[in-house]
Amino acid sequence: MINAAVYCRTLRRLRRDILTSGVLLIHDNARPHSTAVTQQLLQQFKWDASDHPVYSPDIATSDFHLFPQLKNWLGGPSFQKNEEIQSKVKAHFISLVTTFFEKGIGNLAHRYHKCLNLHGDYVEK
Repeated sequence: MINAAVYCRTLRRLRRDILTSGVLLIHDNARPHSTAVTQQLLQQFKWDASDHPVYSPDIATSDFHLFPQLKNWLGGPSFQKNEEIQSKVKAHFISLVTTFFEKGIGNLAHRYHKCLNLHGDYVEK
């Protein structure tokens, strides 16, 4: 279960291992994102958070960029154990080149601007 404590631990680990400055998180209204402790941590890190429009799956990067690609990749092989699929998925993500993620972020910016221009209305592409 993801709660504010778990989410803040994840943010701290990201800051330590990957992210430093110029971070913009897109948050929905999930409790772990909106609690005072999370907001204080984001202020401490000097990270910005932008509100995710209420119903906009078209700007959830996992839904429009990452998961469809993963679903296509997983469409062929069959796995016998959870550990097997976990290791294969981890290896697959590691193998993805930076351009895959850059393309996803570029598409996100385009979709986010489009959604904002429509005042949060749903858009496909």
